[in-house]
Amino acid sequence: MTNQTVLWTVDPRGVATVTLNRPEVNNAYDEALIQGLHEAMDVLAARKEVRVVVLRGAGRHFQAGADLKWIARVAAQSPHENERASRATALAVHRLNTLPVPTVALVLCALSFGGVMECTGLLNTLANAILKLAHSTGSLVLATIGSCIGTNIIAPDQYLSIVIPGRMYREAFRARGLHPKLLSRSVEDSGTLSSPLVPWNTCGAFMSTTLMVPTMAYVPYAFLNLLTPVVAVIIAFSGFRIAKLPEELTGRVSEAPDGSLSANAIAFDNQPSP
Repeated sequence: MTNQTVLWTVDPRGVATVTLNRPEVNNAYDEALIQGLHEAMDVLAARKEVRVVVLRGAGRHFQAGADLKWIARVAAQSPHENERASRATALAVHRLNTLPVPTVALVLCALSFGGVMECTGLLNTLANAILKLAHSTGSLVLATIGSCIGTNIIAPDQYLSIVIPGRMYREAFRARGLHPKLLSRSVEDSGTLSSPLVPWNTCGAFMSTTLMVPTMAYVPYAFLNLLTPVVAVIIAFSGFRIAKLPEELTGRVSEAPDGSLSANAIAFDNQPSP
């Protein structure tokens, strides 16, 4: 194999192991890695002794999305070159999905990241900083939607964009007497619907591979995905049909000395009011 960014071996059992070999950048993909995947698929698809393909990443991480330096180089090239790069990326994933043998990806669950953030207090710290700016229902919903979209861009995984903001703001919604379904709706309106619009997000990669269309080519036509978060914010600021909790389930807020709202500083009275 001439391309060292993707390594592959086949053991006596017929198990082929394909390794993304750019650990210095957390296996972020560039043109060389994409070409390496194509070369590996060419060889493995032709070898009849191969029974299963295991895809893994070298080093501590499986794969970190696109190499941003490569993206910057491609962005400066012609539209034709941009389309060629997008199609090559989508075709590589498509070929992994359509191999004549099963493909197994060895990936550590991304949701563990959310658990680490919560246990170390990072969620509370982030929530407190943002909640200082959220003084109304509309601004709280706006903060939630912005956090979901930001998580999709940074993480980038749809499940994290739902779980992390949901855990961050659930106590704030309850303390302000807002029904949990408002938080759920806000998370879905942004986290779920924005994920296919991010090329390096898991959903964006899946959509572009399935449709065989670059993400940026279908984004202008994804009216539901683009407009739903905007409509959700407008409705929240207008107060139209905003569901409230029954008074006896509403949290009583106890502010910290610096004026922040901490999940640990909220006491709930679940007993009916006298």
